[in-house]
Amino acid sequence: MDQAKPEKPVDIRTAFELWCAVAVLGVFASIALVFVTLGDRAAYTEELTRRLNEMDPSGAATVDISLAFNLGLAIAGLFGVAIAVLVYFLARQLRAGKGWARLLLTGATAFVVVSAISSFAAERQSGIAPMALAILMILQAVLAVGATVLSHRRDASVYLAKRPTP
Repeated sequence: MDQAKPEKPVDIRTAFELWCAVAVLGVFASIALVFVTLGDRAAYTEELTRRLNEMDPSGAATVDISLAFNLGLAIAGLFGVAIAVLVYFLARQLRAGKGWARLLLTGATAFVVVSAISSFAAERQSGIAPMALAILMILQAVLAVGATVLSHRRDASVYLAKRPTP
């Protein structure tokens, strides 16, 4: 006898959609972060040069600061996209009924909320990119909290606790 798959609760479907929105906003936040950092490029490269000179006062170390800065930005942008892909993967697993995905996404929610709160304590920069980054981080936090709350409701918990019979 074929056992029909249990119907996905509305809470799980909605949590999946919210997590997908969090992932998309994460990509846009990574792009905004790159632009924010580019906007303050002179200060960053000056600080990198100063620290390099402190580590090696003889000047024997030669590093192309601009290349290192650009490489670091590229890596940061790719890391942000990779995290967004991971969040999407976990959201798909949550939708498929995997309880471990809910656990990991709950931890991700804590990280997103702490990041959004800490962005308020950071030094304020002027311009559209820093403002866009702050808005994206706040939206991500709100959506992640909503998705987490939905995934911990009774119907969702029952759905995630069901084990397929062998």
